[in-house]
Amino acid sequence: MNVKCFYLGPLFTNGYLLWDDLGNAAFVDPGEESAEVLKFLDEGRLKLLWIFLTHGHPDHIGGVEVLRKVALYGVAIHEADIPMFVEPTLGLSPLFGSRRPSHPEKVLQDGDRITVGRLVFTVIHTPGHTPGSVCFLVEGEGGQLLLSGDTLFAQSVGRTDLPGGDGAKLLSSLRRLAELPDDLLVLPGHGPKTTIGDERRDNPFWPR
Repeated sequence: MNVKCFYLGPLFTNGYLLWDDLGNAAFVDPGEESAEVLKFLDEGRLKLLWIFLTHGHPDHIGGVEVLRKVALYGVAIHEADIPMFVEPTLGLSPLFGSRRPSHPEKVLQDGDRITVGRLVFTVIHTPGHTPGSVCFLVEGEGGQLLLSGDTLFAQSVGRTDLPGGDGAKLLSSLRRLAELPDDLLVLPGHGPKTTIGDERRDNPFWPR
């Protein structure tokens, strides 16, 4: 499994490109239009199959429409965050000046398993930051990792004071993540990477 992080947009959103050894790729959270991402895909001769979104906030979807042009199957987001595509004020897009993306090609639900070449993305619905927030457990050559979006950060969690946020649901979502193994690598939507074990030990918001 190959992973490259791109820092996108005014909030330095972590956009992740993942691909297998055959060049089958998926991009998670294109926060802003990026010539760098397109160049990397082209020079690496990677075949972009999917754009996966951890949630519908504008700093995670700002580059969807440009990247969608080269994605074979299109865009996937949890059903509960589709209203942010339909009504931009729910996702605060006007504050960011983001264009509203068109309707996603795939609606995600908890437990979905999507194959990208030799990689498998499993959807874990983790509401709290937004109603449709998800994490992606990715399995491939060499092991697995978790893309946590804005649900879990290194020693922090996503805010719940924006429209659709819910602190009690976020705590329940963290309890689901607490079932994962300590050595699991976590790649969050902002900030540095971490592990489940590090968060279990050091994160003040972790369920006890």
